[in-house]
Amino acid sequence: MYVVNSGISVEYFENEVILVSSDEKIHCLNETAAEIWKLVEKNTDIDNIALYLANKYSVPCEDVKKDVMKMLEEFVEKNILTVQ
Repeated sequence: MYVVNSGISVEYFENEVILVSSDEKIHCLNETAAEIWKLVEKNTDIDNIALYLANKYSVPCEDVKKDVMKMLEEFVEKNILTVQ
């Protein structure tokens, strides 16, 4: 499970999400990344995030899962999320 680190401010727009970290770095998420972010905030696990996106975009679930994991790992590296 991934948890949003304290000090992260979130702004929601129609098709994107803007994250601002405590060190004032800004991260603009596109529509797909924003969907992943919102699902992480709801404590959705990686398998269900991948399944949701695979169904929505009609692509293989395993391919989506790899992309989701890569994005979440990037968020951990950027100190936006923590693995619990």
